[in-house]
Amino acid sequence: MIVIDDSLLLTAACNEAGSRLTASLQLATGDNADSLTAILGAWDAAGYLPDRVMQEDIRDSTTLPIERTSIRDRTTIDGLPHLEVMGACSATDQ
Repeated sequence: MIVIDDSLLLTAACNEAGSRLTASLQLATGDNADSLTAILGAWDAAGYLPDRVMQEDIRDSTTLPIERTSIRDRTTIDGLPHLEVMGACSATDQ
């Protein structure tokens, strides 16, 4: 289980009166290629729909709690995979 520090979470507006949590993470792994493959495999097994755009692997869902997640292997640039997670939009109480 991965625990994300609250300071890494951002709240963003969505739809007309909703909000969502987003997080951007950098992962330090012993083998970035194997870690990337394992992460993508886990997302696929969870039912996320795959896409790939400009060297970034994206997974989307309209029914799961995480609406969109993406990972970009920047090993040749900074040595780290970069992960972004965007929660589903939820209504904000007014």
